[in-house]
Amino acid sequence: MHPALWTLLAVVAIGFVYVALPVMGSVYARFRKPRVVRCPETGTTEEVRIDALHAARTGFPGPPDVRVSECTRWPDGKGCDESCVHT
Repeated sequence: MHPALWTLLAVVAIGFVYVALPVMGSVYARFRKPRVVRCPETGTTEEVRIDALHAARTGFPGPPDVRVSECTRWPDGKGCDESCVHT
């Protein structure tokens, strides 16, 4: 393989390790714990879990795609628009 290609691959790998991984780790840490939210459909207080791994994978570059993985209102309320987490 050409030396310039090795250099390019090394720069990309270093950038991933020092930039992307810390950002993804921060997003994962922010969304891994359950949170209490007010359900916009019923007005009741519910506990939700965010799919933290999905949020971390989609959180670089740009804002993470936040989606609910568990909710105390489910299975009755499953399929809602999940607007409780899009703040």
